[in-house]
Amino acid sequence: MITLPLVWGIIGSRHHAKYFYEFCVSTSDLTLNRPEIENYIFVTSLKDNHDLAGNRFWDAYWEKLRLPCVINEDFSFDRCLSRVLRKRLGQITLGQSHDGKSSVFEIGAAPGKWLTLFPPELYSVSGLDYSERGLQALRRNLELLGIKPWRLYEGDFFKVEPSMSFDVVLSLGFVEHFDDPMLVIRRHLDWLLPNGVLIIGVPNFTGLHGLFQRMLDPTVLAKHNTSIMTKSFFDELERSLNIQQLSCDYLGSFEPALPMTYNRTSMSNIFPKAFLRAASFARKWPHWDHFNSPFFSSYILTFYRKTC
Repeated sequence: MITLPLVWGIIGSRHHAKYFYEFCVSTSDLTLNRPEIENYIFVTSLKDNHDLAGNRFWDAYWEKLRLPCVINEDFSFDRCLSRVLRKRLGQITLGQSHDGKSSVFEIGAAPGKWLTLFPPELYSVSGLDYSERGLQALRRNLELLGIKPWRLYEGDFFKVEPSMSFDVVLSLGFVEHFDDPMLVIRRHLDWLLPNGVLIIGVPNFTGLHGLFQRMLDPTVLAKHNTSIMTKSFFDELERSLNIQQLSCDYLGSFEPALPMTYNRTSMSNIFPKAFLRAASFARKWPHWDHFNSPFFSSYILTFYRKTC
């Protein structure tokens, strides 16, 4: 599932997808022998009743991924998100529940790109994904980067019962793929220790990016729950759930790689594609990273503390 891992990175417009990752190993070359994987938990998936994208979508998505997949500071979105994540994490006191380290659990963890943000000497990382191909990519990516995960779970997020709790629960580009976001976020909290930190990130298709997406391929929006892509939704969670909001940031500025299309270039999309192509060169300059607003920004990132 994603992660920005983000769905937009690989399956975006042909003009922009190449900016998302540096690849060298294809997941189609990987095989998964579950009994040989240490700390691997497999739970049979449910039908895709909750996920607006579906398991087939994700298996096909991860099939195309090449590894290793790392945070690319030269790419505008990676640069913006990693900067805010590091800043906010540096402002928060975390528990150390696993051998003197803070335990981190990412939901929709494949391919583990954002888990690499947590230094192994300070954090124990774990993750869950319900795509078999996604788990292959996650395991192999961490292996290539010399990171040994604590726990890996394959299975439906609504089927897997927490076998332990973590100091940090993280999902990036995950919640917006479900039609009942409150149920999904409550399930996040089931994995979180008391006083632990919940981090949720979603793309923002409510402003300028939504306008471009409608021009390029409006069917993509059907795979996203755009009703949650507002700061007011995340502000309300503090009142609805037993959590304290620590921060809520619009970030990413205008991101040309977010709007995506499977369609060939035609008279109906040639101009938006040309504009995004040109904008991708302008976004190489970090100066633009700091222009953010609900209409203009590509992403929303929120931190909460579980209060009980």
